[in-house]
Amino acid sequence: MTGWASRNSVLPSGFAAYARIFHPGVRYWWEGPVNRPGSTRTSQQSIRWSEVAALTGSKAHPWMQWGGIAGVQMEEADLGDGTSVEAPEDGRMPEDVLEALLPLLSTATATPDDVTAAVWTGWGALRSVSFFTLSDSGRSTSGTRSGAELGVSAEVTRALDEGPLLQLPGREYLLLAGALTDLACPDWTSEAGLGEGSGGGIAAPQLLWPADSAWCLATEIDFGFTLLGGPVSLVEQVLATPGLEAMPLDHDGALHWGGDTVNPKARDRT
Repeated sequence: MTGWASRNSVLPSGFAAYARIFHPGVRYWWEGPVNRPGSTRTSQQSIRWSEVAALTGSKAHPWMQWGGIAGVQMEEADLGDGTSVEAPEDGRMPEDVLEALLPLLSTATATPDDVTAAVWTGWGALRSVSFFTLSDSGRSTSGTRSGAELGVSAEVTRALDEGPLLQLPGREYLLLAGALTDLACPDWTSEAGLGEGSGGGIAAPQLLWPADSAWCLATEIDFGFTLLGGPVSLVEQVLATPGLEAMPLDHDGALHWGGDTVNPKARDRT
């Protein structure tokens, strides 16, 4: 398969094995009717896609889409038992997922200290962020903080303005060089000159690969999951890691919202 949202439009072809790593959603418990005026959330916890499928009577499979298993793609889904589930945010790998992946990636390459990270140039905080605050007295404050005020370095700003940038269909990426251990630091965005929490709290770059090209990791900005291509041994380790929810992708296929041909289409996407 070719074209946008195919596996090989996000990752290079030719790896021995591929996996889809699902970012967890959030399940909320409510006091009162779910998502109704006057009701409040009382607690929350992360939830796996396979757990959502079990709760809704849908089928978990490698090409499932959140809307297929939850019933809705963009909205909070009422499970009918006083709880609701919300999809993971697109394009942002959770920190605990990255933390679980880093040691596996490190042992699967001969060059863990020489990796390239590609960060999407469209993250607003790389340029500026608008803010609005409302005090207890009802007074409002609004304004804009520039990239420089957010800690984005002059070097990064110059690269964004002048390049060179990695150009892929529909996407531009800023390239950074470093080591895998750099990403283990919670402040890696600041250390890389991307600002304090620049990218809105992203925990990982959109693309990551070592100098020996042993594997490639991709968190496409429109997906609530991460894709990995690499040796069979690495993919098997990822599939067996308790802190990760992953399934093998043994062929190319559609990863867009309509790509789940097993479960019904999301009610808000028909």
